[in-house]
Amino acid sequence: MEPNNCLMMLTGFLLEPTKTNKDFVKKVVMKALEHSPSIIDWFNRNQAHLHPKLGLYPPILIPRTVTASTEVRSLTVNEHSNPQIIWRIYIHPPSLDTKLAAEFITLAKEIQYARIHGYGNAKRTDFQCGICRGRDHPTAICPLKSVQGFFNNDPNPTHPNNIIKTPPHQGQPPHRRHPL
Repeated sequence: MEPNNCLMMLTGFLLEPTKTNKDFVKKVVMKALEHSPSIIDWFNRNQAHLHPKLGLYPPILIPRTVTASTEVRSLTVNEHSNPQIIWRIYIHPPSLDTKLAAEFITLAKEIQYARIHGYGNAKRTDFQCGICRGRDHPTAICPLKSVQGFFNNDPNPTHPNNIIKTPPHQGQPPHRRHPL
């Protein structure tokens, strides 16, 4: 089983989910990962266990090559009844070894992504979508739920639902208990 490409969720940047801001968050993450002493040390310690394609690059360029695969997507969630923007960060795993990839993810989550627009921190990712098993969104906003005809969605939404359900016991007298 290959490692997941979902690196982390960042919260704390006071930015709207626009293309410009997405590019800004991407640059912040790339630069922080590329220059982090703990990440550089991880690459140096695990040269022999890196993804086979990374062997084509000189060791000094490997952190830059890995961080160049960074993708950023925004997600609006409700937290304490207020909308909050979470930045989902994806990256090609630098190792096919799931334990080493998990170690890399842990190191990336420990980095403080401080900029003028806020102080980005990795959010605890307790998302586990009950529909698609995705780890980058909660079940309530699963994209599969919006597919026409999927699950309980009406595959033909132009036709109204004419079924009327009657409440239980309507028109019947309530049951009485007889005293013993």
